[in-house]
Amino acid sequence: MTIARIGKPSDATWQRAWEVADAAELATLMGTYLDPLGPKRGDIIVQLDDGIYYQVVTANVVKPVNLLEIDNTWLGDNAFDNGISEYSRTVNQGVWQDEPYDAANYSGLSGMTWSVSAGQAAVNRYATVGNILFWNFSVVAGVVGGTPSQVLVATLPGGFSTVIYQDFTAAYIEDAGVAAAGFSFSPGAGTEIYIVKFAATNYTAGNVSVDFNIQVEIAP
Repeated sequence: MTIARIGKPSDATWQRAWEVADAAELATLMGTYLDPLGPKRGDIIVQLDDGIYYQVVTANVVKPVNLLEIDNTWLGDNAFDNGISEYSRTVNQGVWQDEPYDAANYSGLSGMTWSVSAGQAAVNRYATVGNILFWNFSVVAGVVGGTPSQVLVATLPGGFSTVIYQDFTAAYIEDAGVAAAGFSFSPGAGTEIYIVKFAATNYTAGNVSVDFNIQVEIAP
């Protein structure tokens, strides 16, 4: 058969897959390494008479590979029209999704409570890329009660956990109708994020709103 380049991309920098009938055609193909659209480092070749896949290492050198285990180095532009999934997650990386409402995801420390209804949980959306969690969070007029303290607590979405102490970007806080600057942080490995005011004062019993948009290092 004639050596075939699968997909026949026009850009010579693309990583490509090839089909050859046997070892003789493989040798012929490798003789055109880089000339001008011949195989290049990282390309995959299937030899049809033995069903073995090879990866091009350099000129005249290939190695057998298991496509389920191969560590690919992608060269140039590659289209992933259906997205990319990783770590056995059911949603592709970079795709934003809503965290289902759960009243238990909102609380306080040291006897303080933070009661947030489904309507008050205005935004709780997240996306992942590798071990990074992107989290967009907004509570409007959740109700602080109990014994006021300095720390509101929110649970990470998606069942994810942090791996280390982390400080995050500033949070907007409205404490009993008064705007206050603050920030959020992870106290260590776990599922909780703490939200405090820069002034390190207690929250006021009544309506408290919080907004932040952060990136979190998570356990994959």
